[in-house]
Amino acid sequence: MRKGFGLLIIFILLAAGAEGQQAGNARLASYQDTLASLGKKIMTSSFSPERIEANYQFIKILVEALQEPDSYSFGFDSVKNMRILYADDNSFRIMSWYVDRGNSSQRFYGAIQMNEPELKLFGLVDHASEFHRPEDTVSSYESWYGAYYYRIIPVKAGEQKYHVLLGWSGGSPAVSRRVIDVLHFRQGKPVFGMPVFHTKEGVKNRILFQYSSKASMMLDYLPEKKTIIFDHLVPFSEGQKGNYEFYGPDLSYDGFALQNGQWHLTEDLELQNDRNNLDKFFNDPEKMRDAPASKLPEDN
Repeated sequence: MRKGFGLLIIFILLAAGAEGQQAGNARLASYQDTLASLGKKIMTSSFSPERIEANYQFIKILVEALQEPDSYSFGFDSVKNMRILYADDNSFRIMSWYVDRGNSSQRFYGAIQMNEPELKLFGLVDHASEFHRPEDTVSSYESWYGAYYYRIIPVKAGEQKYHVLLGWSGGSPAVSRRVIDVLHFRQGKPVFGMPVFHTKEGVKNRILFQYSSKASMMLDYLPEKKTIIFDHLVPFSEGQKGNYEFYGPDLSYDGFALQNGQWHLTEDLELQNDRNNLDKFFNDPEKMRDAPASKLPEDN
């Protein structure tokens, strides 16, 4: 009798839990619909004040949605303006999006959600304009060098663990930018930038590429070679050196190869058949938005 009663209690509790989860999923689906509508307005509205106001509402609704139990497992797949990347160990996910403020000027926004029972969320707001030397700067999440991320690369060397992020970081009507950044955690809080990139000019905390907005740049990762691959950018003529409006690819490729947790510049790489599998979306963020979410390197 007691055994039967105990089984009944377990059944009731499981049923109640399932109903609660279904209700939570329904609320998250409703939030998703609202976010998708606001995201579409952010992407397509012809008026910058309307896009900016939609973004304020987007942030508010997103925070409300993430406060729901089990929100971490909800993918927000129909929210096309926002990109979500996951850590290889599923310890966190990072979301990023941007708002076109007019005149080809963007501001980036994002959030890092930790995979914990209680909501632990770090908001990201673009402060790139305050960086005087971006490649030499390590910053807290409160001073983020904004970007729209499309690739995450886990790195572990001994006790050291961090994630490399590849992203489009906007630009102007004349110049477009891409960035290789590093995300790691210090005392449980996100930090961006780390001295792991070995270049001809010394060791850098992040790598910034600038080139003509009329050009396309390839920047992606080859997991089987443990190498970040990118177009070699050059001025169109010698007299335009340093004027990035007149920079573009010269059909050669460079990379950063991973060695003992550090990335070392390697020039004139032979890509062979790899080129067709890399970064099909170039520097067009609209195409990135419609692309499938980046797989983890080991899944590529």
